[in-house]
Amino acid sequence: MGEEKVKGDPSAPPAPEYSVGDFNSTTKLADSQIISDAEYNPFEHRQIEKPNSTAGSLIHLLKSSLGTGILAMPVAFKNAGLLFGAIGTVIIGLICTHCVHILVSYVRERFTAGPLCRTASPLFASASLYLTGARPEMRSDERLVFWCQIPVLGFAETAERVFQYGPAKLRPLAGFSKAFVDYALMATYFSAGCVYIVFIATSFHDVINHETGNDWSVRIYILFTMIPVLLIGQIRELKYLVPFSALANLFIVVTFGITLYYIFKDSLEFDDKPMFSSFGTLPLFFSTVIFAMEGIGVVMPVENSMAKPQHFLGCPGVLNTAMGTVIVLYAVIGFFGYVRFGDEAKGSVTLNLPLEDSLAVAAQILIALAILFTFGLQFYVPMDILWRKIHDKIPKNKHMISQIALRTGIMIIMGGVGLAVPELEPFIGLVGAVFFSSLGLFVPCVVETVFLWPNELGKFRWVLIKNVIFGAFSIFALVAGAYVSIKDIISLYTDDEDGHTDGGLTDEEYEPFRHRRVKKPNSTNGTIIHMLKGSLGTGILAMPSAFRNGGLVFGVIGTTLVGIIYAHCVYLLVSTSQKSCKRTRVPVLGFSETAQSVFRHGPTPTQRFANAAKAYIDYSLLIVSFFSVCVYLLFISTTLRDVINGELGIDWDTRIYILLTAVPLVFVTQVRDLRYLVPFSALANTLILVTFGITLYYIFREPIDLTNLQLFPEITALPSFFGTVVYAVEGIGVVLPVENKMKHPQHFLACPGVVSIVLSFITVLYNMTGFFGYARYGPDTRASVTLNLPSEEKLALSTQLLAALAILFTLGIYYYVPMDILWRKVKHYFPAERHNIAQIGIRFGILVAMTALALGVPELEPFIGLVGSICSATLGLLTPIVLDTVFRWADPDAFGVFRWRLLKNAILFAFGLFILVVGTYFSLKDIVEIYG
Repeated sequence: MGEEKVKGDPSAPPAPEYSVGDFNSTTKLADSQIISDAEYNPFEHRQIEKPNSTAGSLIHLLKSSLGTGILAMPVAFKNAGLLFGAIGTVIIGLICTHCVHILVSYVRERFTAGPLCRTASPLFASASLYLTGARPEMRSDERLVFWCQIPVLGFAETAERVFQYGPAKLRPLAGFSKAFVDYALMATYFSAGCVYIVFIATSFHDVINHETGNDWSVRIYILFTMIPVLLIGQIRELKYLVPFSALANLFIVVTFGITLYYIFKDSLEFDDKPMFSSFGTLPLFFSTVIFAMEGIGVVMPVENSMAKPQHFLGCPGVLNTAMGTVIVLYAVIGFFGYVRFGDEAKGSVTLNLPLEDSLAVAAQILIALAILFTFGLQFYVPMDILWRKIHDKIPKNKHMISQIALRTGIMIIMGGVGLAVPELEPFIGLVGAVFFSSLGLFVPCVVETVFLWPNELGKFRWVLIKNVIFGAFSIFALVAGAYVSIKDIISLYTDDEDGHTDGGLTDEEYEPFRHRRVKKPNSTNGTIIHMLKGSLGTGILAMPSAFRNGGLVFGVIGTTLVGIIYAHCVYLLVSTSQKSCKRTRVPVLGFSETAQSVFRHGPTPTQRFANAAKAYIDYSLLIVSFFSVCVYLLFISTTLRDVINGELGIDWDTRIYILLTAVPLVFVTQVRDLRYLVPFSALANTLILVTFGITLYYIFREPIDLTNLQLFPEITALPSFFGTVVYAVEGIGVVLPVENKMKHPQHFLACPGVVSIVLSFITVLYNMTGFFGYARYGPDTRASVTLNLPSEEKLALSTQLLAALAILFTLGIYYYVPMDILWRKVKHYFPAERHNIAQIGIRFGILVAMTALALGVPELEPFIGLVGSICSATLGLLTPIVLDTVFRWADPDAFGVFRWRLLKNAILFAFGLFILVVGTYFSLKDIVEIYG
């Protein structure tokens, strides 16, 4: 605002003429005459000679936060993942907006309009004594009542006055807080100006040299760029910068539109993009979003220069409108830009556009022009601060020439820095990360906390808790941004001529994922569907029965515990398999091959068991999977018999329905690629969820009474509880086959990834069904909760039919696992040209055998329960623990401090043995009851 004047107001007390630059620590507040809080309206006392309109203020605020950072959002999403990126962007935007609200609202309501602080003690109620310099002696726990009626305050002055009139122990920090904000703003914006100059010059260098065939150095373009920069940098009024900001916004919007055109020109592929990337890349995400979105330094100057400052806050107001627009645009370009370009997303998404297209080249020119026209606004903030600090040392008749000379000199220095150090960005990134996170987030939280301390922090001191959380987040962003910037600096200046850092690896480390050649890879979403189907079956309908044995409280605890343990065992299996692939330099390993490799390359005593481990897992999977097909076939046939015979009044035998069920299975079991089984698994999941929904309808149709229900189990009921939950959740046989078929296998163990998403979802569903099912039916809860539903109602009867159809569509993936194992064992017996017909014959022959077994032994379930209990416990729990332990045994340090991983594995192994014994006992008990 340079030399903007605040005219004296007739109703105000006599006071010297103010300029915006005069509001610093030496400003005289007022004479002894004081106007009451109700009478003083700071907006009426703001009489800016050249005020800015509401629309102009909106344009400025948009320009301060909406810059080239929007084009870096796809790479930010690459470092966060689709889901976390979208949520994180919105949260960061809301936090930044809230912090601006804190800053502006406290300046208005507390500093410029009324009492800075109050105290219950009347002893120091004489504000006139304080304002005239006669400061009475104060105790540390008391504050002076005084009035600070000033039309406008800047960012630094706000921070100063908070400390100056805050708790006594903090008042010595008033000068430091003001200086910190001032110098931090100057360092940030002057440094950013250097980067802008280099960015503009480099953009024109790339485009013009490419189009004309010239080979001019980027330094020549920096010199050319300095010509318009020197002119724009001489503008000292925000009002005259509005057209430049408007043009810059227009160019950015056009560039945004061109970028969106290229993003949406072809169909988008969502399946191969992770919902969450990794914790290691989160600092890059937060640094990018905060530095791109934050424009705290422009807020107070823009608000102070408004003709109608009451339009700045409010809903909707300038701030909410601007930040809402910024958040939406950042989220959209980040989300869809990453979907389009994936891991190839670059620092500016325009760099991903095809250079051979004129439209793409135009986007680079427009964004360079946008930055050029933004320079004036960015340069305004630090120059306003600097001029306020030195203008009183210069005669008034020299102010004009001094401003011209000072601005020109600083811009020449900035251009000189750009000429001397063209790789300046990492250093500026360090300054920006440190000061933007502290200025935009940390300082407003501190300002609010100090001002409200100690008695106005809200109920339960929620304001303090909120500010501590936000402050911790800002510190994390500061440290993370600084770390990433320093890391970039080190890598930039320690690269050797070959492009390797001194500490880099000289040999290429084998990466199994790069060597996988899957003909028809499965998408991440398809893998989630398969994994859901592998664990989510009719077992969910048995969970109320499990809770009947476990009790309401222990049921939730136990089910969650089993889900966590099983998820951890899946993680151990897959991570051990991937590490074994890397060690043996093979792209994929199945379940049994992983066990063989681990034992073969493990300690000497285990090596002799390598082949035995492979054979055990193979045959266990074969037995469990094929016999499960028999059980499912019987389940479907029996269900169809009960429903159809009851509805039609016929008396067909179960064997007829077994034969009818086998007809569609002839086609389902011939599907050999997981990719083509996705629709079946998806449909099966849908049917299970519909059955689940209908069941919940009946559960919640009437009020639930939790009285007289047991919360904890009897000791004798624990085996039944754990046996039901483990057998229902476990689906280990599907894990490695679907992981080996993934297009992006790195998404399987990510956080969140396929494993965490699927098993979290499964655990929640199982807990809900078990808890509320038992709460509804209590001791009368049956083995399948659908049997508790009123059989006279068609909707209830349909649940049995839907569950049967879900199992029918599930059989394809259950058939895939044993057939994949069997085919790998026998395919070398057939000529290559006979593989297709051989697979058809084997698949059909095994289905016929399973159908014959179901026809001949209708009471097969107890035997399958015995085999399933034994193999589920060993395959799903014990085997992954053993493999992880054997793999790590050669390196004792791999078990961690105090060998905590070994202790953890021992505890989990004991739990698995308990499940094994329990399952075997109850299966044998059922067999004795049926055949004894």
